[in-house]
Amino acid sequence: MGALSIVLWVAVQRLIPAFAPQGQLNSDAQWSYLPSARELLANPWAFLTTNPSSYHVAPLGYVWPAVWQADQLAIQFANCGLFFLSIGLLWLLMQKLGGVLAAFITTGLLVIHPGVVENIPQVLTEAPYLFGMVLALFGAVHALIYPSRRTRWLAVMALGLCLTLLTRPVFQYLMLATCLLAIGSWLSKVKGIAPRSAKHLAIALLAASVLPLGVVLKNGVYFDVWSISTGSGTGLYYGTSPYRQGAEPVYSNFSYDADEIPRQHIPDLGGNPLDHRSDAINRMLAIELIKSTAPSDNLRFFGHKLHMWLLTATPELYINFKLRWLRWVEWLSVGALLVLSAVRWWRVRKTISGAITLPGTQQLSVRQKMGVVVALLALCLTMAVQLTPVLYNTRYASYFMEPWLMMLAGLSVAYIVCGRSLPALLTWVSTLGKLALIGLIVWVAYALTQHAVRREVWEMDPQRPGPTAVVIPADHLREVHTEGLQWTDQAWQVVATPATLHINLPLTSELNHVKDAMWRMQFALYPPGGASPASCDKATLVVEPHEADINAYTPPAQVFTRPDGHMHVHMVSANGRLRPKGKAQMVLTFHCPIGTRLDWEGLELRRSALSEAVQRFLHEGVPIDPYLHTPLR
Repeated sequence: MGALSIVLWVAVQRLIPAFAPQGQLNSDAQWSYLPSARELLANPWAFLTTNPSSYHVAPLGYVWPAVWQADQLAIQFANCGLFFLSIGLLWLLMQKLGGVLAAFITTGLLVIHPGVVENIPQVLTEAPYLFGMVLALFGAVHALIYPSRRTRWLAVMALGLCLTLLTRPVFQYLMLATCLLAIGSWLSKVKGIAPRSAKHLAIALLAASVLPLGVVLKNGVYFDVWSISTGSGTGLYYGTSPYRQGAEPVYSNFSYDADEIPRQHIPDLGGNPLDHRSDAINRMLAIELIKSTAPSDNLRFFGHKLHMWLLTATPELYINFKLRWLRWVEWLSVGALLVLSAVRWWRVRKTISGAITLPGTQQLSVRQKMGVVVALLALCLTMAVQLTPVLYNTRYASYFMEPWLMMLAGLSVAYIVCGRSLPALLTWVSTLGKLALIGLIVWVAYALTQHAVRREVWEMDPQRPGPTAVVIPADHLREVHTEGLQWTDQAWQVVATPATLHINLPLTSELNHVKDAMWRMQFALYPPGGASPASCDKATLVVEPHEADINAYTPPAQVFTRPDGHMHVHMVSANGRLRPKGKAQMVLTFHCPIGTRLDWEGLELRRSALSEAVQRFLHEGVPIDPYLHTPLR
C-alpha cells in the first residue's frame, strides 16, 4: 500500500493547483451543464420532455451536477472523489494483470499527465467518464479471471459501460459491433468460443444499452432527435475544417464559428450549435467538404489527423511538450514488449506460455495476459481510427486515448522488468539490463520529442484551405523594405542574420466584418551549400499595430519555411495579433545563415468564404470547393 499512497499523495498535490476557483467556469459548464442542471432540478419532467437543452449533451452532463444541487464546489469535490475511486480500481486491476509495478506505473502516469489532471477538479464530465471506463474494464477482466462468478462481474462491466454512454457516448459503435459478434458467435457456435461466454457477453452489452436506448427513445419521441445527444455535427465541422487542420481552432489562431453558418440559414436558432438543426447543417457541411476533396488529399488530411490521435498534435509541443514525451514513452514501451516477445517466441519455437512467465495473478495464463495486451492495443487503435474525422484537442485525447496507453505502458514495463523471458538464470546483471532498456526508452522518447519541437511542421495546405476570398490583393502589398538583405541577381541575399522583410499594409474596412482571415505568401529560400540550420526552418511574423487576441491562447506567429531551394506557398492565420489595425506593417524575420538567397514572390490577405459557398450549395446546388485555384500574383 506504500506505493499506492505515493500515487494518491501526488494526485492530491497535482489536483490542488488545478482546482478551479469559485465562479470560474469553462464554457461547457457555464452555458450547458449548470444551466441544464438547474432547470432539471426546478421541473424535471418539463425539462426532459420540452426543453431542447436535455438533448444538447449526454444526460449525465446535467444529471450528475443536479445530484449536487448544481453547486460548483460540491461538483468539483465529487469529481475528485470519482478520480480517486478510478485510481483505486485501476490499481487493483493492473495489480491483477501485471503486479505492483504495472499498477504503480499506470496510476502514476494517470496522476502526472497534464491533460488528465487539469480537467478533473472542474465542472466537466471527464471524471464520470473515466470512472465508468475503469469500472467497465475492472468488471471485464475479473469476469475473465473468475469464470465461476462471470455473471456478477459482467454486470459490473455493463454498469461501467452504461455510465460512459450516458456521459460521453464514444463506445456506442464499438459496443454495437462487439454485441453483434457475440450474438453471432453464440448462435453459430464458433469453434474456440464458448457459447455460454458469448451469450453472457451479449446479454451484458444489451443490458448496458438499456438506459442509453431509453434516452434515445425519449429524445426521438419528444424532439425528433434519435441519438443520445447532439454535437457530432460540430465535432465533424471542426474535425474536417481544412484551414484549422481538423484540430482545436485555438491551435492555429482561428475562431469558433460552428454557430455562424446555421444561424445565417435558420435565423431563429439563436446561435446555438447544439440545436439539432445546427448539428445537421454542420454535419452536412463536413460531409460535402470530404466529398469535394480528391481521395489522395483526403488520405493525406485524415492520415495527419490519425497521427494527432496516436502521437499528439504539433501545437501541443509548444503548449506542453511533456504530452508528446509521455506518448512516446507509452508507445515505445509497448513496442519493446511486442518485439521482445516475438524474438523470444522465434528463438524457442514453442508456445508463448512455455517461453515466459509474467507477473500478476497466476489465475491468468501468460497467453491470456498477452491476449489482454493485444486487446487493449486493438481498442486503442480502434478508438484512434474512429476519432480521426472528429475535432482533435488535448482534453479529448487525454481521456479517449491516454487511459488505454497508460495501461499498455504499465503492463509492458512490468512484463519486461519482472517477467522471466530468458532461459539462463536471471542475475542482477539481467535485471540491470532491463532497467537500462526502460531508461533508454525514456531517453529516446525525449530525443524524439525535442527533434519534433525543432523540425515538425504545422501548416494548413495552401492548395486546399477551404473556400476563401481576397481581402487585400498581392499587387497592393508590393511596398517592401529590408534589413539584413541585399538585392542581387533578381533576388534578396542574406548579409546579416536575422534578416527582415518589412511590408506596408494599407487600410481596409472589409476586415471589420471578417471572422477568420489568412495571410498567403510565396517565396523560396536557397541556403548556401544546400543545407541550413534548424533556425532557418521557421520565420517569425509580427504585425504592428494589430488587433487584440481572439483566444485565451495564441500560438507562436511563425511560418515553416522549408529552405530547400524550391518555391513554396504558405498560409497562416491573420487573426488577433496578426491582423492589422488600420494602416500597419508586417515584419517577416528569417534566421538563416549569411549567403542564403530569398526569392520573394508576394503576399496577399484572404478571408474564409465558407458561408457564401454553403449558400451557393444550398440554393443553387453548386458543390463546395475547398481548393484555391488562383495563383498568387
